[in-house]
Amino acid sequence: MKQDELNLVLDALKFCHGGEPCGTAEAIAVIEKALAQPEQEPVAYGMLDTMIGYDGRMMYVRLDKGQDGCTVPLYTTPQQRTWIGLTDEERSYYLQSASNVGWWQAAQFIEAKLKLKNGYAKENT
Repeated sequence: MKQDELNLVLDALKFCHGGEPCGTAEAIAVIEKALAQPEQEPVAYGMLDTMIGYDGRMMYVRLDKGQDGCTVPLYTTPQQRTWIGLTDEERSYYLQSASNVGWWQAAQFIEAKLKLKNGYAKENT
């Protein structure tokens, strides 16, 4: 998230419900911590490519974005992701489905849903 976007969210959390505090102290603390960190710039850009007749993958790295098709930003430290959990409706659905399919399969469904929501898996279409 960019600094101005974080500031906008921070202001909304601090003054929601007509200026009354609304139990968002933890969210405010996380955003304030993120704002205190300098925004990291990528050191280079990369692209993975599979060569015809070659069993592996090649990684191309360029200093300029877009040069030779390199558009994936590369950083000196990994970028932090914000975890996306289940909504109350999703929790209710999976708890109810556990009685039909069993706890083991319900746990597998929950794990797959969390991976999908957090970008660790792609949806099967």
